[in-house]
Amino acid sequence: MDSQEKKGQTVILCKQCGSEFTCGSDANSGHCWCLDLPNVMPLTEEAQSSEDCYCPKCLEEIISKKTTVKL
Repeated sequence: MDSQEKKGQTVILCKQCGSEFTCGSDANSGHCWCLDLPNVMPLTEEAQSSEDCYCPKCLEEIISKKTTVKL
């Protein structure tokens, strides 16, 4: 995993698309951006590390697919 520290946050690469994004608490909210999204995926031990993170765009797409009602 390619990561680096950035003022309390970790800059990492999305495991799906490879884009760079920050993971961790920010100074404004005091928590990671992903905590503002619906919790629809199980949180495994692997998912609790930044090595298993998705960027905001990919995570929003995954959540949208999981929450879309199929008729």
